[in-house]
Amino acid sequence: YTLSLHDALPIYRGWLAAERRDETVAYFRKCRVTLVSVDAPESDHFTVMPAADFVTNPRLAYLRAHGRNVHGYISGRKVADRFDYDYSHDEIKEIAERAKDLANIAGTTHIIFNNNKSSYAPRAAEEFRRLVDTGAQAVRAKNSSTRKANSSPASSKT
Repeated sequence: YTLSLHDALPIYRGWLAAERRDETVAYFRKCRVTLVSVDAPESDHFTVMPAADFVTNPRLAYLRAHGRNVHGYISGRKVADRFDYDYSHDEIKEIAERAKDLANIAGTTHIIFNNNKSSYAPRAAEEFRRLVDTGAQAVRAKNSSTRKANSSPASSKT
């Protein structure tokens, strides 16, 4: 099951401060609650969670991509202002790498693009999907050729 602590506990960047990180991660693991990973602007502002990826529930990893617009994130009055960010191809590749690392540990991994001004989120999700699908196809092709090479009879001269 998934337990939502959002109403009970405000999201607070201090959870992942160096002096509390281990305690926070251990608590979430003990409770089997998913600690949400965030892609957000780099900032020390209390409203911005740092980029930190921990799988605290072996069944589920979850990463929310809010965009990297520091000014909008901190001072935006509307959701569309806070998450007004169009990810570049290279930034989406970074998120795909983070997702891959999470997926190597968790049973299921969800990636949500929440940079929801204009059509930024669906476009980012489409690009993310292309990257992930291309990577998966490459892995399948490599595994297939490795299996074929290992299963073909060795040639020998007599």
